[in-house]
This record gives sequence, structure tokens and C-alpha cells, in this order.
Amino acid sequence: EIKAGRIINLGIDVDAIVDRNYNKTDVVQKIIATVRDYMDINRHNMGEEIYVGDLEKEISKVDGVLNLIEVRVFNITERGYSDTQIGQSVSTYYGDGEGDTINTRMLVDLDVTDGILYNDGDSMMEIKNPAQDIRVRLKER
Repeated sequence: EIKAGRIINLGIDVDAIVDRNYNKTDVVQKIIATVRDYMDINRHNMGEEIYVGDLEKEISKVDGVLNLIEVRVFNITERGYSDTQIGQSVSTYYGDGEGDTINTRMLVDLDVTDGILYNDGDSMMEIKNPAQDIRVRLKER
């Protein structure tokens, strides 16, 4: 039996401490590129689990990042995104956008799954709009 694949749209927020000797804009762009490249659908198979710890290792290697504080993963649904919800525990709901362009961002509870994003055999996780779905906050040291 052949079934159509489902897309699970994700957003990723990264909090990190950056070395003050580095240009913060450059570090943010490198972090976004690192997350985008790691989550590229061509690097993963349908149904494959994603280990957030591996992503954290990659972000920690970015020049200028002194310390990775936290990585948060959101399942984004509605308004131009897939309606498919991730099949694991979510802890908080956020609305993003303005007016009637609000999307639902559900914070995936990574503590429950030991930092693993579980995927059903017929689904694929993707970051649809990396420029807006990957957000980085830096603290300077």
C-alpha cells in the first residue's frame, strides 16, 4: 500500500552566548545556516528520527559561539504551513504574526523524549521558511 507522505513544519529557536570579538550579525547568519543545513530534507529520510543533541553540537561549532544556552523546537501549523501536528507531547501554544496571519507554534516537549524528534514512517520534518522559522537570540560576553 502506498500512502502520501505528510509534512511536519518546524520552527527552531536558538539562544546562545557569543564572543564579543565576533560580529553578532555574522554569528546569527551562521547559526541559521547551520540549522537550515542540518534540517535539510535531503539529509534525512522519511520517518527518520532527528536527534536535537546532534544539532546542538553543530551549532556549538559555529565560530563565535561560546555557549549554547538552549534550542527550542516548535511545530508550526495553519496559514501556509502543513496542518500535520507532530506526534509527540507539546507543552505550550504560541501565536505568531499580525492580524489574521497568525500561525500556531506548539513547543515540542523535548524533555519527555530525551531530545529526540520522533517521526512517523509516513512523515517528514522540514523548516518551510528558514528566514522566519529559525530565530536566534544572542547574549554577549
